[in-house]
Order: sequence, then structure tokens, then C-alpha cells
Amino acid sequence: MALGRFRRWMLLPIGVASLVQALYLWNIHRWTFHNGDATYYFNQAKFITQGHWFINPYLAGEKFIVAPSASHPPVTTMALVLSDLLGAQSWLSHQVVMAAIFVVTVGICGVVGRRLAGGRAGVVVALAVGIYPYLWVNPAAVLSETLVLLITALLLWAALRFWERPRLRTAGEIGVYLALAALTRSEMIILTALIGLPLVLLVRGLSRQGRLKNAAVMAGLCVVVLAPWVGRNMTTFHSPEYLSTQGGITLETANCDQTYYGGAEGWWWYPCGASVKIPAHADESDIDRAMRKAAKRYITHHESRIPAVVTVRVLRTWNLFRPDQQAHFDRLDARPVWVSKLGMYSFYVLAPFAIAGAVILRRRRVLVFPLLALVVTVTFAAATIYANGRYRSEGDLAVAILAGVGFEALLGVTWDRWRHRAVAEGPDDSPLGTEERAPLPMPS
Repeated sequence: MALGRFRRWMLLPIGVASLVQALYLWNIHRWTFHNGDATYYFNQAKFITQGHWFINPYLAGEKFIVAPSASHPPVTTMALVLSDLLGAQSWLSHQVVMAAIFVVTVGICGVVGRRLAGGRAGVVVALAVGIYPYLWVNPAAVLSETLVLLITALLLWAALRFWERPRLRTAGEIGVYLALAALTRSEMIILTALIGLPLVLLVRGLSRQGRLKNAAVMAGLCVVVLAPWVGRNMTTFHSPEYLSTQGGITLETANCDQTYYGGAEGWWWYPCGASVKIPAHADESDIDRAMRKAAKRYITHHESRIPAVVTVRVLRTWNLFRPDQQAHFDRLDARPVWVSKLGMYSFYVLAPFAIAGAVILRRRRVLVFPLLALVVTVTFAAATIYANGRYRSEGDLAVAILAGVGFEALLGVTWDRWRHRAVAEGPDDSPLGTEERAPLPMPS
């Protein structure tokens, strides 16, 4: 498909994605419960516009205490700061901004699909991304997942370009995207090992010196982008912190009786962290250390349950363990139960096409491991932390892209068979009549 025609066809998935976002926002904009993380981003952005950089918005808003915070990496907050500075300051305005970001992501995914399998596949991929409930549900929640999807799509696009033509500029671009992904959700740092490093090692056409140069540029720009945030965290708190101070509370609430033996097996349970003793005058790093110690102590005392719990976490994440229960759990992330269930059934439909798409790309010797790395990232995070519907967003993006490729291949085979049959049989209303039809051209 020619580029101009592809661009015209891309108006279809972009329009569909825009319509879905508009209809869903109309349905959910009166949602009264906001996720705690979303409230954190929303209020922290407001304080930054007032000159208070990355403080704890809960302490500032409720107790008028100005204390530094690194509970979440900074990219999502900064996106909302930019929105506020441009005049889009309300909750609904932030939802609209996130919806616009998602529509842009759909367009980038179309370009990714085109590079993977051609123009028609690009259009189908963009449609799959735009209508997949597990993806279009994210913007209205005003959480980090919408930005994760955008950065991941840009990373895939850069990876494909680097694979086709390795250049220092593209290597640096990949390094920036890897850093931004980690500054959006901290566990995404493992993509540097799953995508960044293998790209440089496996790409064809580079000498050893060339690989070293590209690796140096990629790593260098990644470090440059990460350095301000990491440096600030290492010098601000009582104890060194890197990307986030929330690791301790996450581990503590995911490793307790309720999540090992109770009804929330494989999930998290907030009251589990309530009994941890916090030192007086503690900052976030002190709380993080206390929670980590408590979680480590519990894990050590219940080692026999770890294999079963890890298995449940992974199965629960991928809708293979109590999916209806998980749909109700995910309501805490501003996901209506009906959307989660619609996403679950959509995943069951897309998964076989995604497997087929991965096999097709592998047989065509097209770069596929970055997409698989996204699924591995989600699975690893679930195994080490806990199951959560929104934490699988980058994996769902890979599923949608691969499913689009698989469905387009099936569509292409069906279309080719129909076309060849139509040519062989000839038109029934031929003006020459059935006995005077022009002969079919012989193959050369």
C-alpha cells in the first residue's frame, strides 16, 4: 500500500479511536471515585504549578506539610503540569488530554504495523489498538498507563527503524524512550535489558566497534535522561532512592496472609501494611525501608507458598484465574466492571490471533522480540509484585499489535482466494456470453 493511500486509510482507525474515547468519557466523566495514584498525580501537578516541586500532595493538602516525594516517577505528573499550564486544569480536561494522547498512540501503532507487515496490516493494527477495551479504558483514569502506551509505541517504532538501518541517532532515540518508560513506571527499566541491549547485539551490518558506539550512545542518553530524577532522589531522602519510594509498600501489601491464603490471593491488600512500625520523623525512604523489611520477613517465613502465589499472580494477570473477581478488583483503578469483562472477552478473542501474528512475523524474519519482551515484562512484574489489570497495559499493546498482524494475514489469504476464484470463474454477466468469454491470460 502506497504511503499516501495508507495515510488516508489511517483516518478510519484514528476516527474510530476518537469516537470510542468520546463515548466512553461521556459515560464515565461523572465517576466519583478517583484512584489514589491518579489523585496523587493530579494534586502534585497543581503544587508544581505553584512552585512546590515534587512534594507529597497528601501531606501538603491535608496537614500543610511540605515534604519531598518520589512515590511515583515524574513523567505522568509532568504531563499534567503541561496540561495545567496550557489551561486544561480540571479533572475532565486531564481526561480529554489523556484521550488525545491515546489517539496519537493509535496512529503510531498503525505506523508500527505498517513496518511489520505492510500498509493493510498497519490499518488493522491501529483498529485493534483503538477498539481493545483494556487499552481504551486507560485515559479516563488519568493514570500512568496512557503515557506508558505512547512511549512504548514510540520505542517499538524506533526499534524497527534501528533494525532496518542501525544509526547512532536512532540508537540515541531508543535510549531516550527507555529512560522515559522507566520514569513513567519504574518496572519498565527492565526493557533496557530486554529490548535495548539485544537490539545492539543482534542487529545486522555493524562491526564490533559499531556495536560499541551504538550501545554507548543508547546507554549514554538513557543515563542522561534518568540522571536528574535519580540524582535528586539519592540526595533528597535519608536513604538513597532511585526511581520510586513505593517499592516497600507495594511489596508489603502484596505479601501477607490475605494475599497468600485469603480471598485476595495473588492480588494486594492495603490493610496489610497498617501494622508496620514507622520510625518517628520518617521520610519516604524510611517508610520504604521499613516496609521492605516487613515484606522480606513475611516472605522468608512463608517460602513454601511462594511458587503457588507467583503462579496465581501470573494467571490472574492474564485472565486465567478468577477473572470475574479480578474485574471487580480492578474497579479501584476507575475501571467499571463491564469494561473489564469486555476487555477479558476481547483478550480471549485476540490471543489466538496474536500467537498467529508472532509466528507469521518470525517466519518472515521480521523483528518480533521487542513485542514479546513487553509480554515478558508484564509477566515478570506480576510474578514479583502482584496482579493488576492496568499493570499489563504494555503487554496488551503487544497483544493488539500481534493480533492485528495475524488477523490481516487471515484476511489477506481469504481475499486472495476469493479474488483468484472470481478470476478463474469469470463474471457471470460477461457481455461475451458464456461461450465467447475472453480467455484468461496464461501465467508467464
